Amino acid sequence: MSLDPVVIEKLEAYCAYQERCTQQVLDKLSKLDVPSARFDDHLHHLRTAGFLDDGRFAKAYASGRFNLKSWGPYRIRQGLKALRIPDHLIQGALSELESTELEERLTRLLERKMEQWSHLSKPAQRQRIVRSLTQKGYGMREVLDAWEAFCR
Repeated sequence: MSLDPVVIEKLEAYCAYQERCTQQVLDKLSKLDVPSARFDDHLHHLRTAGFLDDGRFAKAYASGRFNLKSWGPYRIRQGLKALRIPDHLIQGALSELESTELEERLTRLLERKMEQWSHLSKPAQRQRIVRSLTQKGYGMREVLDAWEAFCR
């Protein structure tokens, strides 16, 4: 049984619009009412045609979340895990983020938050900044180190 050309066309357009991961394509296949027995055939077609690559997706996701949303490595990792990206691909994507860029971004975010909460006492500022930046996905140790460096 060959693949439905209408479904293939929709999937190729879906993947060509922006990088997609396997989980997103599986969700799309379900919405298109494709029988689950045919999922692997469609995924194989998309991979061989170059439309689907989880490694490429992981790198684009990490880069985009870091550059556009200023997410830290922990939050990026959690986002990729939620999309069921394998650990080795997550590691590869995170290794592409330069540690100097991470430090610079963390420092800029810290400065912005210091301005935002300048009316608070130092302990209250520290508490809010640490909470805010750890929620963004930066490590507690890195945030505290940046705080200490900034307050010297």
